[in-house]
Amino acid sequence: MYIHLNYKDCWISYYPCKKNDIIFDAVLKIKKSQCKNSLKEDGIFFSSMTQTQEKIKHLDKLKDLIEEGKIKSVIDRSYPMDKIAEAHEYVDKGHKKGNIIISIIQ
Repeated sequence: MYIHLNYKDCWISYYPCKKNDIIFDAVLKIKKSQCKNSLKEDGIFFSSMTQTQEKIKHLDKLKDLIEEGKIKSVIDRSYPMDKIAEAHEYVDKGHKKGNIIISIIQ
């Protein structure tokens, strides 16, 4: 089972982490060197800045894991569109523990 962890915390050893197959940094907040202790020996680190061909290969692997049911999305909170400012305030506080959902259609 794959879950979301704060890999920066793992790297600086606030708590022990299991080794992971893939770490994807979608918001460019960490470097590969910061999460090397959280990756398996043949683990993949990539970000939205990864070169296109390499990114395609990694995204294919990620797609396979999702289709196999081996990745679990972590949803922290959900907000309706009219509360989007509140959602941004929550995220800006830096305490979110997963993804934030904005419901466009109710």
